[in-house]
Amino acid sequence: MARAKRQISTRTNEGRDVNEQPFKPYADSTKKQKIRTKRQTAPVNLTQTGAMLASITTRTRIEGEQPVGEIYFLSAKQGTKAAYNNETRKFFALSDKQLEEIQRAIDEVLLK
Repeated sequence: MARAKRQISTRTNEGRDVNEQPFKPYADSTKKQKIRTKRQTAPVNLTQTGAMLASITTRTRIEGEQPVGEIYFLSAKQGTKAAYNNETRKFFALSDKQLEEIQRAIDEVLLK
């Protein structure tokens, strides 16, 4: 699960969504505000302070007899920000390929 967290954070910092496509540009008002506060405007990476992506965490648990992995935001405030951002720029998700990789890794551990 830690790998999934890294993938989401890395991809987002590089300005790409869950489908590896560049994020749409910031709204003019956001871009002006970022320029005024000397923050980067490109690539669009959803980062103002870094707190949102830093708040991503993971855990695994057993549900019935099945392992379940969860990726979530430790802070409710950061989770709210992420939900808002995710409406326009889908970053907080895993692609089918990533999910398959995670499933293979889990299977390898369980089938040892």
